[in-house]
Amino acid sequence: MPRFDLILLAACFCYCSSEVSFALAENENHITHGPILGRLSPNSIRIWARTARTGSFGVRYGLSPKEFRITGPVVSTQLEHDNTGWVVLSGLKANTKYFYHLFLPGSQRPTGRGGSFKTLPDTTDYVDPELNRQRSLQLQLRVRLWEQSDKLPRAGAADLQDHARAIEGQDPLRHPQRRLAV
Repeated sequence: MPRFDLILLAACFCYCSSEVSFALAENENHITHGPILGRLSPNSIRIWARTARTGSFGVRYGLSPKEFRITGPVVSTQLEHDNTGWVVLSGLKANTKYFYHLFLPGSQRPTGRGGSFKTLPDTTDYVDPELNRQRSLQLQLRVRLWEQSDKLPRAGAADLQDHARAIEGQDPLRHPQRRLAV
């Protein structure tokens, strides 16, 4: 009989301590949604998350799934923005796989939220000046058009193509078969 009482007492203790730890965990802030990754580029990415209460979260990341050597910025979440926030990781290497996890400042408990992503390759690594001369020119023209977009009147695609040819120094009547993709 004493052995049964000891087992029953141990079971009650485990149940009560789990209820207490659950109540404590319920009062702690935690990540409810996310991460969602977006705006991936060759050297940056944005990571979104939502917390249960107003608070803050951050991102630790690195090149190994076991070592998160770099700590990204910590952002605050506010009720006015539905307790959501974006962390921007910049200065990343192009075409590189990174591992990350979210953390809550001041909390020792892991969030269990993380994963990996690979940055986009840098487009300049894929332009061959001899074999891909036309594509390179189109990119330069698009950049020039974008830089001058505030000076251009709002017009149709044909007007923009004529403007692009004028920037390039081509006469649109002499090269009618060449069309610029805008």
